Amino acid sequence: MTVKLGVSPTRSPDPQALQKFAQDDAARQMAIVEEASSSTSSGRLQDLNLLTSTVTKAKDYPAVHWEYRGQLGDKSVFIVRKLVFAGSGTVDVISSSLSLDVARRNSADFVALIEVEDYLPKAR
Repeated sequence: MTVKLGVSPTRSPDPQALQKFAQDDAARQMAIVEEASSSTSSGRLQDLNLLTSTVTKAKDYPAVHWEYRGQLGDKSVFIVRKLVFAGSGTVDVISSSLSLDVARRNSADFVALIEVEDYLPKAR
């Protein structure tokens, strides 16, 4: 499980723009996933393929959901990545497993536990 926090480009992303981002940015996201895999002690993922790219909701926030399959030696590894646009921030959750169902469940369980306290910065 990997979680990264970031700044959202907008508080309310347009659903059509998110759909375009999900599809157009899939190759870049695969490169990020491959790069992240190279830092693991268990080896580098090979033959990484995008299985699905969708726009969804997570905790009532817009989110982009990607699923990948790659090879680690003779085993298939599944990666589920969800980028949640939570108010003024983003939460990027990446889960991997030898089972797609387990990767999905771990991602969903983690996202379900997230509590977002969103506020506007004070004016100076």
